[in-house]
Amino acid sequence: MLRLPCSLLSLDIQDVMGTHILNIGGTLTKSRLDSNGKMISSEVLEANKDGAHDDHDEGHFDPSQYEKAKNSIKNKEGCNVKGYIVVNKVPGNFHISSHAYGSIIQRLASDGLFTFDVSHKINHLSFGEDKDIKYIKKSFGENHGVLNPLDNTERTDKMKLVYEYYLKVLSIFQI
Repeated sequence: MLRLPCSLLSLDIQDVMGTHILNIGGTLTKSRLDSNGKMISSEVLEANKDGAHDDHDEGHFDPSQYEKAKNSIKNKEGCNVKGYIVVNKVPGNFHISSHAYGSIIQRLASDGLFTFDVSHKINHLSFGEDKDIKYIKKSFGENHGVLNPLDNTERTDKMKLVYEYYLKVLSIFQI
């Protein structure tokens, strides 16, 4: 995310079973980016036993989180998210959002300090384990099918508040 600070960013899932988890489980690294896209610092987030990360405000207002977000916005920071998530094997979606920080965003917006800019670049997105991806490439070749269709996708339309990408992920079984 080129202009959405890490202090306001979460990775969430929602599935057809009714599960909606903010800051989903797995291991994620959020790297703060300066206004030129250079890394300032990184934070590794490990999921708790419920599959969520503990760094969100869950609807209550946290003054220290507000100040952190305010400073990040003032400095025009962005955020790079890297890692893996664990999801149920049912239809659903994952989304990068600010749902977990609603009270902070509401306050920032009412103070005239924040407008959404969801400009972003997807460096790499894949599904499954590395060993399975290597098997597919070895068995079917690099140019057979599309394994990572969103790699290097970049969007910088500052007027757009939501971007949606639809993918159909198929499982391959070794016989």
